Amino acid sequence: MQLFPMTTVLDIWFYIRFDLRFTLLRAWRYVQPEMLKLISCIIFIELQKHLCSNNHPYHKFSTGNWDTLEVKPKEKGLDTRAELINFYDSHYSANLMQLAVYGKESLDNIQTLVESKFCDIKNVGRKHFSFPGHPCSSKDLQILVKAVPIKQGHTLRILWPITPNVRHYKEGPCRYVSHLIGHEGEGSLFYILKKLGWAMSLEAGEGDWSYDFSFFSVVIQLTDVGHEASSHLRDGIPLSRQEPS
Repeated sequence: MQLFPMTTVLDIWFYIRFDLRFTLLRAWRYVQPEMLKLISCIIFIELQKHLCSNNHPYHKFSTGNWDTLEVKPKEKGLDTRAELINFYDSHYSANLMQLAVYGKESLDNIQTLVESKFCDIKNVGRKHFSFPGHPCSSKDLQILVKAVPIKQGHTLRILWPITPNVRHYKEGPCRYVSHLIGHEGEGSLFYILKKLGWAMSLEAGEGDWSYDFSFFSVVIQLTDVGHEASSHLRDGIPLSRQEPS
């Protein structure tokens, strides 16, 4: 493993993180293949957003590709790079950022080094973004959606809106529940489903969270038999039915 001096590491990190020329050139080059590689995950995330309240910022489209970031903006006479720089200037502020540096140098030397590398980041006194309220209203819950997967297989995803775990980080309720549901030992939910021949894997935990809202999900990879019997897995969940249009 090649080790670099602390000053070199900080130079590289700052260049990647804050030099918009570097960021945009790399993003424009790699965004399309990355989007295609993660398309199955992106589709699910955007579907989840689409089903939430359209009055909440979470509902908005959150990913992009070459077409949405370069082609269509140019057709409308927009300069994406200029728009991004404007956003950077408006919302990036030192008072909203934190940096943790671990090294063998003394604290005084590390502090001097960090201050010299990051002193150009302006502190314009911005406040944290806040979006009070959960993106799911009562009418956005208890919905069943069936979607045709891109890859062969069957996945059952069950999501609940919850209070973000970060608000109770000392107690960690989400970690407790995720370990309880995700346990694979004898007598566990997965043990029973696997014994029935219905499931190949089961994951549970918090995902897609902010300080204002969060979701808890249980994701089960089903066998063909499990897919046929999946109605039994939903028997305890009251649902209103929503078919794809």
